[in-house]
Amino acid sequence: MKLDESQTKLIATWINEGATLSEIQTRISEQFGISMTYMETRFLVDDLDLELRDSPQPEATTTEPQPTPRDHQPEAATEPDNGGGDNGVGDNNDTPPPQPPERISVTVDPVQRAGVLAGGTVKFSDGTEGRWLLDEMGRLGLEGFPAGYRVPPQDVPEFQIVLRRELSKLGY
Repeated sequence: MKLDESQTKLIATWINEGATLSEIQTRISEQFGISMTYMETRFLVDDLDLELRDSPQPEATTTEPQPTPRDHQPEAATEPDNGGGDNGVGDNNDTPPPQPPERISVTVDPVQRAGVLAGGTVKFSDGTEGRWLLDEMGRLGLEGFPAGYRVPPQDVPEFQIVLRRELSKLGY
């Protein structure tokens, strides 16, 4: 799919106005007559070097309290250390706090099938497993999931990040 310059500028305007990916997907369909999946819309925004605004304020609010207890736990652990501690474990304040585990796991197959640029397995946060693939045209596909399965919307951005990281490790 090729967008002309006016369409690209219009998409950039929508993003600057704070439109979500789902709203952009709907507008592209309604105004340009182009039907795209949520994932294709996300890749389009990335390809155009545009960045979505962090409009979901409630999500940011719910994630802020999580770091706060972690910040307090090391301080509390540092104070009782005056009594001897536990063999020095956790005494190094230079170590960054542990990162939360990823909710999505992605693997890349060492040998690719014919007609597939890259492929592998994915396990989403709901525990559903299947296969992902990038075809020779660079289109992302999912297969091997139960009929009617829809990827949890909150998993899509993390899946993209994890997939890109795994592919970049292999030079893609």
